Order: sequence, then structure tokens, then C-alpha cells
Amino acid sequence: MTIAISSVPIWDPETKKKIVIEVSEIQLEAIVTDTLACPQAVDALKKYEDLCARSHAQGKTSSPERPNEFSHFWELVKRHNAVWPGTVGSQIANAVSKRIFSKGAA
Repeated sequence: MTIAISSVPIWDPETKKKIVIEVSEIQLEAIVTDTLACPQAVDALKKYEDLCARSHAQGKTSSPERPNEFSHFWELVKRHNAVWPGTVGSQIANAVSKRIFSKGAA
């Protein structure tokens, strides 16, 4: 199983150990497929891409706040793994956006 995304080591209070959260290439492709099936999630990703582009064009170095509509995307991600949005969510969102918008799929 090829790992597409992994977190830095984080403390897991349940196991009392450091763990790394991983998202496989297969899991990431499943999220892309689910996202493409949800127009609201695609629109939210596109809206955020546009906000980032405008922010960077204005010389801002930090990313803008995600729009409220992004909740559609987070719900899709949570269906795959409930901890991903809070641990590797930004990495997933960036990877999904790159795959969708660079393919011209949306």
C-alpha cells in the first residue's frame, strides 16, 4: 500500500504512544471520486482555490480562512476516517484539489 499523505508523529491519548496518521493512495483516490460526485464539495474546493490565488496575488503569505461551504468536503473526508479532517485535513484538501483541478475534471 503506497502512502500518499502522512502526519508528523502525534500523541495518541488512548494508546499513550506517538502515532502517525496515514492516507494511502487508494484512500486518497476514493476521496477524489467521492468529491467529484458532490458538486457542493467541488465548488467549495474551487472557492478556496480562488481565495488562495487572490490572497497570494495581494502579497499575503498566510492562507485565507476556508469558506463555510467547505463543510461539504469535510463530511466526505469524515466518511473515510473521522480523525483525518483534524490531523491531515489540509494535506488531503490540497491533494484532492490538485488532482481534480489539474486533471480538468471539474
